[in-house]
Amino acid sequence: MLHKKGFLAWNKLIGWIILGAGFLLIVTLIFQNVLKAEEVITDDIARNSVKLTCGSKEMTKDIISTPPLHVTKHKEIPEQGNTKEAFNKDLADLVSSCWYQFNDGNTCDDLWEGFWTTAVGKTKEKCFICYTFDMKQLEDADIVTKTEFFYWMNNNLKFVEEETDYCKYQGGFCTEDEKAFLDSYGEDSKYFKCEERNDKCNQIDPEKNTCCYSFRYTCLNKGGRCEDKNFINIPENKDKYKKYSTWTCPGDKECFVDVHNYYTYLGYIQSYGEEGSLRFQTIENFEPHSDIYAVTFSNGVIPGGIIDKLIDELLTENAPYITISKLNKVKEYCSVQKDIKGR
Repeated sequence: MLHKKGFLAWNKLIGWIILGAGFLLIVTLIFQNVLKAEEVITDDIARNSVKLTCGSKEMTKDIISTPPLHVTKHKEIPEQGNTKEAFNKDLADLVSSCWYQFNDGNTCDDLWEGFWTTAVGKTKEKCFICYTFDMKQLEDADIVTKTEFFYWMNNNLKFVEEETDYCKYQGGFCTEDEKAFLDSYGEDSKYFKCEERNDKCNQIDPEKNTCCYSFRYTCLNKGGRCEDKNFINIPENKDKYKKYSTWTCPGDKECFVDVHNYYTYLGYIQSYGEEGSLRFQTIENFEPHSDIYAVTFSNGVIPGGIIDKLIDELLTENAPYITISKLNKVKEYCSVQKDIKGR
């Protein structure tokens, strides 16, 4: 019988082998011109290829060797609507997509070992151009300043992280003391049901094998708090909670989530996964049809120009970050790829 740690390691090894086989199939089909790279390489495929490239060597002892599957894509933004709001949203999505593709900044040196090239040949810099983009003419503005875009990134929600054990109905909580759990919710405890000897809870912790969940109200089931609308006006709550209307609550109550689970677009890059940052290289304004811009992921300093930071932090050798720049400022230093075959 396998020891528990040995069993987990074996399962992980099998997972890497299956994942590797899938990526090898995709690469083969692209090389055979059955699939076009730009059409088939999604954010999830690119992200998982980082995990495979960085994790396969350790787990499989070089049995599997696959390249990272990233493709540089071009966009004209905004794609729908010609407003400043639409431009900011589309550019924020490109920035967060690039960060996501590179596993939220969790990468490794193996990722940069000769897989990619720049527009002028091989690169030694740890950076990859995820997107190039052209700005369309807007109806309500002639330009968008970098400060306006940065403000938009910092004040618009990307997602709320759920704080749950996922033991029932895409939520729920595992507990060893059903009564204490229900008592902690006061009058809202009547909206919970508890299931003993729950399989998922037993896998997480056999001592906490009871799953308590709320079928009707997603705020309760996913880790939020259902409170009176004036809850957020209490001084001690203002810096601790954010209102989140997407999740449901009983009656006239509103949903509030822990501020640490509330990620703006900028917060996603700064504090989800590796601590990253957003930087602008020699850009003050975005102007329609004036230049081709680039969204680049980097694990080091991009040469060729002074990076203008809106975030007060020192540049470090391997700090992950996203740079927005004009394409001509980075194309000679950072990798660009339209095709898995290097074209």
